[in-house]
Amino acid sequence: MNARVHLDLNDVALLVRVVQTRSFTAAARERGVLVSTVSRRIARLESALGTRLLERTTRRLSLTDEGRRYFAHAERAVEDLARGTDRVRELQNEPHGRLRILAPLTLGAPVANVLYTYLAKYPGVSVDLELADRHRRGDLLADERGARRAKWPTSCATPASRLARPRGLPRGRSGKADANSGSRSRRASM
Repeated sequence: MNARVHLDLNDVALLVRVVQTRSFTAAARERGVLVSTVSRRIARLESALGTRLLERTTRRLSLTDEGRRYFAHAERAVEDLARGTDRVRELQNEPHGRLRILAPLTLGAPVANVLYTYLAKYPGVSVDLELADRHRRGDLLADERGARRAKWPTSCATPASRLARPRGLPRGRSGKADANSGSRSRRASM
């Protein structure tokens, strides 16, 4: 029956640095701690594992047979964790998700050129582009209501309810802007 051993991963990473630098002093200097702290933490790791990992003398530091086996796994694990951390940081710095754009037909070519470059640089972004000959306020209002229904924060949707009526939109019979009158649009997903 295998009893689960509770390890402090910082101790494992410290062991890896001690072995890589071949020195408790160098590892302590890198970490900004006392040599006695490094020694205590390696002893704590050895105690948790129930075996001696390092043979220490005043002049020499070497791995035991168990230490060599453990170090091979520990070094890979520490490197994998570092790569995983780097990848998460990259994802946080890189835009991803869906981008919805509503633009006038007259800006279609310039917007498409910018989007082409942007999408090549950020492949994690998908674009829903709608080109219309006039601003369709009704669609924006519907999008915001949809965001509320889905319990998304309304800051994620276009805050259309806070927009003033765009100039040039004809008023409908109700006195509100008629979003559908004479509107022509093209829609594309990228």
